[in-house]
Amino acid sequence: MNPPSDHLHVSIVPPVITPLGKREDRKNLDKAIFWDRDGVIVEDKGHISSPDALVLRPGIVEALSQFRTEFRSIIVTNQSGIARGYFNEMELREIHQRLLHLLDDGGGLIDAIYYCPHHPTEGTQKYTTECECRKPKPGLVFSAAKHFGVELAHSITVGDKSRDIEAGKAAGTRTILVQSSVPYSSTSLPDRIATQFDQVVLAIRDLSSNF
Repeated sequence: MNPPSDHLHVSIVPPVITPLGKREDRKNLDKAIFWDRDGVIVEDKGHISSPDALVLRPGIVEALSQFRTEFRSIIVTNQSGIARGYFNEMELREIHQRLLHLLDDGGGLIDAIYYCPHHPTEGTQKYTTECECRKPKPGLVFSAAKHFGVELAHSITVGDKSRDIEAGKAAGTRTILVQSSVPYSSTSLPDRIATQFDQVVLAIRDLSSNF
């Protein structure tokens, strides 16, 4: 499945494309894992407004490194703290630069970071708007897939909340729920459920064996 044409012109905030994401030897990679940030890549502390507040989830570096040659790894994250005025886009870029540093094993583990700064009702700035990029809408996934030439039917979304799974399903990916203390509140069920990252790795292997 490719992004439908009516989603190709959705206005998305420019993403962070990393050196790994720009490498020529990765141009033929047409599969991706779309990772949520808070609660999956890093501990969920609410609206993280400082680089110093980032704490990697145990096992995430090992999980990312296992799939570097087979998949693009792309972070897709709602960051409505911008709309709410908790931090601005420059501060978020600093947070993401720190995150990429924490995840750097010498070769890089992340191809890109896509984020939504909007909120439909809260805030008073230009970011308070209905948009197509805030999960559970699939705009971020569609935009990343278009940029990298990703085949969505051969890709996987990993998240810890119902909106992550709904976005992945809406985009046509397979989905893995990382269980957390947040109750799952959707009738859109994930393809697999995991509690630890060794289980996430096994779930990705299992799902991708059918691609």
